[in-house]
Amino acid sequence: MNSFFKLALYSIGSLVFGPALAIYLTFFGDFYTLSLKYEFLQIISDDWDIVLHFGLFWIGFYCMLSMLYEYRKIKNKAPKLDWWQTEVIYQIYVRSFFDSDNDGSGDLRGIIQKLDYVKSLGIRAIWITPIYPSGGKDGGYDVTSLTEIDPLYGSMNDFDELVNEIHKRDMYLLLDFIPNHTSNLHHWFKESSKNQWCRLEV
Repeated sequence: MNSFFKLALYSIGSLVFGPALAIYLTFFGDFYTLSLKYEFLQIISDDWDIVLHFGLFWIGFYCMLSMLYEYRKIKNKAPKLDWWQTEVIYQIYVRSFFDSDNDGSGDLRGIIQKLDYVKSLGIRAIWITPIYPSGGKDGGYDVTSLTEIDPLYGSMNDFDELVNEIHKRDMYLLLDFIPNHTSNLHHWFKESSKNQWCRLEV
């Protein structure tokens, strides 16, 4: 049963049975007093009077505690998590993963060929290390262009195919994007070094 429905149900129970008991005890006290006014209540014994007292009390008390419990469940309900918070993410260092053309270096087509294997491990997302052209001094992190594919790993067509094949398998692809620094061979770096305020005295 839905927690919101339970909360509403127990709230109604608390509001009905709690005040009912209070009104009954305040204005009538017991069945004997009521039976003086309503003859049909004369058939109810004193034992049933006690049952009514305790019955109303415990029903109201139970509804009140249940209402508080359901409220805490709703309040403390864990937020819905996105896929990147719940799925297994597998990092691939492209250069050493799988070499599809036997040139001594892993490549994008090598990842494509191994996608079924990776998925069979329970992997839902693949994070690949930089595949951009680089100066070759920092494991691919000294990027010379953020909009191209290093020929060592393949072409833009290979990358497009990789994206399509990953999506066909209901998987995700994460790129290792490095926006805060580049290679000294990047045109941004070369242009910035022309600025007199950015020149370093050696």
